[in-house]
Amino acid sequence: MGRKRNTELKSFKQFILEADTSSATNEEDAIVYVYNKHQGYSHEDALANGLMDEKDFLKLTPVMLKIAEDIYLKNLSKGNRGDTMKMAGEKSGPNHYDGATDNTSKADFYGNKKNQISLKQSDDKSGAQLISSKSEEAAGCVNAAILHYQENDGEKLKKNKAYKEAIDILENKMLESARTDVVVPIKAGKRNIKDWYITDSGRKDFLVKKLKKAYPGKKGEERIIKHMKYELQILNALGKTTGWKKNALPEIPKAKGKSASFTWKKDMVQPNAETMKNKIFAAFISSTTDLNLTGTSPKGKEKKGKGEKKYLPSDMAPKDVKKQITEMMSVAIDSMEWKDKLTKFFTQNEDLKKWVVYEAGSGLYKFTGQISDGKDYVGDNWRVANRMLVFTGGKGGGFNKEYASVVSWSKKNGDLVNHMDISYKGQGKGRYIKFGIPTKMPKDTNESVFLDATIDECIQHELPSLNEEIRFINEQYLTEGIFGKAVEKIKGLGSVVSDYAIKIKNAFVWFYEKVIKGIMIKIKNLAMNSVSGFLDAVGLKVHARLKMGGVT
Repeated sequence: MGRKRNTELKSFKQFILEADTSSATNEEDAIVYVYNKHQGYSHEDALANGLMDEKDFLKLTPVMLKIAEDIYLKNLSKGNRGDTMKMAGEKSGPNHYDGATDNTSKADFYGNKKNQISLKQSDDKSGAQLISSKSEEAAGCVNAAILHYQENDGEKLKKNKAYKEAIDILENKMLESARTDVVVPIKAGKRNIKDWYITDSGRKDFLVKKLKKAYPGKKGEERIIKHMKYELQILNALGKTTGWKKNALPEIPKAKGKSASFTWKKDMVQPNAETMKNKIFAAFISSTTDLNLTGTSPKGKEKKGKGEKKYLPSDMAPKDVKKQITEMMSVAIDSMEWKDKLTKFFTQNEDLKKWVVYEAGSGLYKFTGQISDGKDYVGDNWRVANRMLVFTGGKGGGFNKEYASVVSWSKKNGDLVNHMDISYKGQGKGRYIKFGIPTKMPKDTNESVFLDATIDECIQHELPSLNEEIRFINEQYLTEGIFGKAVEKIKGLGSVVSDYAIKIKNAFVWFYEKVIKGIMIKIKNLAMNSVSGFLDAVGLKVHARLKMGGVT
């Protein structure tokens, strides 16, 4: 109950209200006073050592003092309880629940470290509830219970069917996104050769310098670029446009020989088929220029399809690939199917409910930030309750029951959680997964650093294989399929290019799948040991509402 005189009862009806009648609160004073008197203290010292004054004593009725006497004789007189009892009325100390501010102690009075006692009145009309919660308190209690659960019942976590199904569904959703949301336009292969040839091959720079008198300035450069496109078009290395033949510059005629030229960058003749196939395209394959497969220029923005966003491998820089991966993961994380399974794991998990009851009754994590080791707390923070004492009020009332271990009692009373409403809130802004932590992790583990590094590691591991596969496809399909008979009029060239685009797309799908599988291996390993770490990894935090029965 705590020494809270004016408990605010304004909270949502779904949340738990703690009984706080004046008679029950004053009974704490009576118990502390009677205990201290039995230790040989005077009236004044019994009050002072109990952190009370005369005004507190004047509120005690003969019935309250009689009940306190019965509690002392039948219970508190047994064993070593401490030299004095003190009221736990001071509202101080941090609240380790995320966003919560209430600091009413769980222990109502305390003696030595083994006797930090929460007092409950069994016949209270409010039901001797365990917790007084606003939404942040309920969510904090459940998140703390998750930490206690995974620390003490980790082996059960690994075997929980609903939990494993949730993670499997999440992985399948991510892989489905990788398979269906990668788009490579059919014209991508040819267009990229054009972009490289004009921008990065070195030929344009030479021609601009050589022909600067005949074709000066920006307009002159544009005229030279049109000619370079013509050099590709005449060999069927680029699609033909209306009036394309008019773009040929008279200063650069057709080559007379048929052999490949080693000096094609500086030749003042058009490259022939052998030069294009064996020299120019070979340089393109070995170049480090990033592939642009978006249907726009190299610096263009990604296309957006109707409805769900399509993920286009527009840039092979690890930073951009990482963005695509996290966006794919986010699409899967946003889906409800796996969350429904995860909710089932929470709401039907009897072991987890026991730890909800424990945290609600003890306040261990709330006041210390510590995760339970499975034993009752014995420390310097008197706000944490490690025993529970139940009494009956009114005439004829007195000692009812003491639970010497809140841990043991909680394990037998998980059914006090009548209803647990679980939902999930994203922690991040935008489409990036935010690797932030909703609650403190065991041993200060920084899951955000771990998982951020994991994504980078998986991308870097698979990227060389992707680049090698693309080079192989380029060499096989472009050199043999397109340029092999470049000077002939090839029928069905469109199907060759289409087949090429499909191969490129499959390479990217394979790449994304490999990366996501690598990430999921890490996430699964984390999930099997830490529910909170897993939720943090996917950028979610648990929001909870509770209904609990009273202590009887």
